[in-house]
Amino acid sequence: MKAATAPVKILIIRRDNIGDLVCTTPLIRALREKLPDVWLGLLANSYNAPVLHGNPHLDRIFTYEKRKHRAAATGVARLYWNRIKLILHLRALKLDYVILAAPAYQRSALRFARLIGARHLVGYADPQGLIDMALPAPDDDLHQVESVYALGSFFGIAPPAPPLVLSADAAQVARIAATLPERRGKILVGVHLSAREPDRRWPKEHFIRLCRELIDRHGCSVMLTWAPGGRDNRFFPGDDETVREVVAAVDRAELIACSTDSLEALCAAISLCDLQISSDGGPVHLAAGLGKPVLCFFSEESPAKWHPWGVKYALLRKPSRRIADIAVEEVLAEFDQLCLACQ
Repeated sequence: MKAATAPVKILIIRRDNIGDLVCTTPLIRALREKLPDVWLGLLANSYNAPVLHGNPHLDRIFTYEKRKHRAAATGVARLYWNRIKLILHLRALKLDYVILAAPAYQRSALRFARLIGARHLVGYADPQGLIDMALPAPDDDLHQVESVYALGSFFGIAPPAPPLVLSADAAQVARIAATLPERRGKILVGVHLSAREPDRRWPKEHFIRLCRELIDRHGCSVMLTWAPGGRDNRFFPGDDETVREVVAAVDRAELIACSTDSLEALCAAISLCDLQISSDGGPVHLAAGLGKPVLCFFSEESPAKWHPWGVKYALLRKPSRRIADIAVEEVLAEFDQLCLACQ
């Protein structure tokens, strides 16, 4: 009797931010559909890994903690010891391929991949020629999804890339849904207030007026989400206080403040909305992954590379590249057009 052949083992590495990992899900899906019998794993960091909740295309998800994300209870020595153990575990799997799923060469990701010791490395070409299955640097006008998806060409995968793959945690959805007032046929608009970088932040006064106008002029309900934290929060300083001021100033029952203290909670909140408004960043891609129309504000990032993938969207970007310069009237006009396009 002939012995069974061990499945080919492929590990995808995506160590970047939330939006980057969401934009990798079309490649994951395509690999599973093209190669249904392979073992397919993914390595992500602890901050963005919840994006993969419920992903049906992966056999295993591995996570590690970046130093900047480490919990207060985790010492630096423990953090690196955990990383060494993970590398040893991945080496023991005897991987056939490691895919460096990024739109350009990343030295740190390549270093991690070489420690794992796979037979083949797939990615964008490095200066030393260490990646044996390499593509040249992609065109500047390619979307993030398309650049990453192109790496599937080594496995017989051809464009176009399919939609993003994302699902919300059912328990979180039920918890948040239980707090919502009766809809009565109104559109529920998600408005995300938080943005890590200063140039992606919209003024508090603009949020106040936008929420009032959406409620009073358009008859919408608004779910305001944010990353909880005080002014000393190193990621999102001051948002708790800002939200309290916005809610007090708007003073409408149709404004629902939904604190999203985890990525799972944010996905669940967005999944309950009919349309999402957010500055460029993770929430834009979470909403697209959940199939929601998106109205987004862009600063320095390229819209060609980072616009919401696979959904209807409107995008505002000023010549100054300052999101603070986007007027409420411009947002409301784009909101009207997007609603019409979605009918």
